[in-house]
Amino acid sequence: MQLRHYNGLDLLRFVSALLVVFFHLSQSSGSRVAWPVAPADAPLAWLAPVGSFGWVGVEIFFVLSGLIISASARGTGAWTFAKKRAIRVLPVLWLSVPLAFALRAWSGEPLGELVEAAIRSILLLPQGPYIDGVIWTLVVEAVFYAIVALVLSVPDRFGGFERRLFVAAIAIGAVSSLFLLIHAGALALGVDGSIFNWFAFKVGLLQHGVFFTLGMLLYQALEGHRSAVRTALIAWFAVLSMVEIAINALGEAGGFAAISVWAAAVTLGYLSVRHGDRLMQGPAWAVTRPIGKLTYPLYLNHFVLGQVLVFALHPVVRDPYLLGVVVLTLLLGYALFLAIGPEPLIQRRAKERLLDGKPRMREARAVIPAFER
Repeated sequence: MQLRHYNGLDLLRFVSALLVVFFHLSQSSGSRVAWPVAPADAPLAWLAPVGSFGWVGVEIFFVLSGLIISASARGTGAWTFAKKRAIRVLPVLWLSVPLAFALRAWSGEPLGELVEAAIRSILLLPQGPYIDGVIWTLVVEAVFYAIVALVLSVPDRFGGFERRLFVAAIAIGAVSSLFLLIHAGALALGVDGSIFNWFAFKVGLLQHGVFFTLGMLLYQALEGHRSAVRTALIAWFAVLSMVEIAINALGEAGGFAAISVWAAAVTLGYLSVRHGDRLMQGPAWAVTRPIGKLTYPLYLNHFVLGQVLVFALHPVVRDPYLLGVVVLTLLLGYALFLAIGPEPLIQRRAKERLLDGKPRMREARAVIPAFER
């Protein structure tokens, strides 16, 4: 993968974020700040045809992160890699936590509980509760970053970066595959599957590790590391990824649609990089570049803010379709404000303090982790 910008990945990441936004908005209450609620109390329930499977956007993000982080880690050291990830992830997170805290306090939640949740969120602690419902995905991402940093810290005498990355990918995928097979087997036997929903299984990458592994192997395939064995491994982890989605869909609607959308998104992401964005050049840059910048702020701020907007605006904007347009416009506008204002300013200052004066490779700007823009 050349160090360059891939417009197709920007567009794919934005669509994946919108899927998650629709999933949450379609179940947000119009009579109180709450989620999820029954369709009768959800003014934007008309989004359900897409929102019912919108949760799969997270699974798309995890695959893209496996691919993207593998590419951005190449040629850097563990400490530099860690600092770059922090510079990408933390500014918007630290801007978002106070807003979520204020909105939830305004809605009447106990301040003591909110303070604890805010601290856990700011520090990305491996156990919630968090101030915003989507922050758990950043914790999972952070664990994956730590594994990649560990790969980078292993001396070259144990093999080059690509070899070490492959070993790490297979290790993550093997453990996750075993977990998913046991989970699927337990469900087939009628065993209570609630034990498999422990958050520790998410943090340990047992539940979602196959997605990261698939992304890592796709990156190596794009780098030219192809063989019959690697192709078989990609197919295996793709199948296990769909098993995880199918298990998740047992408690949600739209299982078949979720698997289909996920498979299409992963395929399009791979082809976008493989064929160099041939269809996304020229004028497309003016559209996809801003979209790429606001995706992460939109994802990280839509959950709590979206609930409050639906509740506050529903008495004023009675038409559900117009309400959806207004809420989505406000969410996009706030995300764009963060993306062109505070976020780059903080990142620039952080880079000056943490990275300037040291040699570093220019990162592929579209090869950006799923939750990092």
